[in-house]
Amino acid sequence: VFYVLATVFHRQVWTIHLCAATACGAVWQMLTYLGVAAEFYTLTFALVGLGLLVVYRFAVLERFAAGPLADAAFQSANTLLSLSFVAALFLGLSRLATERIQWANVGLLAVLTAISLLALALVRHAAWRRWYVVTAIGQAGLTFLGVTVLSELSPWQKAEIFSVSIGFLLLVAGHVGW
Repeated sequence: VFYVLATVFHRQVWTIHLCAATACGAVWQMLTYLGVAAEFYTLTFALVGLGLLVVYRFAVLERFAAGPLADAAFQSANTLLSLSFVAALFLGLSRLATERIQWANVGLLAVLTAISLLALALVRHAAWRRWYVVTAIGQAGLTFLGVTVLSELSPWQKAEIFSVSIGFLLLVAGHVGW
């Protein structure tokens, strides 16, 4: 709250970054106090980043100051989202490699996929849009692999589901491109 008020009243750019960092730290402490598993901290960073991206996109900061505050919110949002997506990617790969993946991890990856798609819808910059497409594909791929590992289907049934899923995605991509 202090850094939000400093941003509003003093119109200083660096307070946006400190606001994002302290918000993540506060939520992190609350989750630790509540005994939440460590892998869900990536969701914390993603939600704070998504919140900053929404603030940037709908120009809530533009009422209080000119472009530098909105640019700082945009930079902080992309940093937090990128950190959370990369951390979740490494966490998911390590869980798959050690075969310690659980349905909670798959659910987390699915939520992060949805957040990545929301970020893709909110961002107008072409480079960041490409990055969010890559993260959405990576998170969706890890979600699919997690479901595949946890399912009790035979290898042929898993191959069939994989083939149908890829065919469906190619069909959708073809129609979107058309």
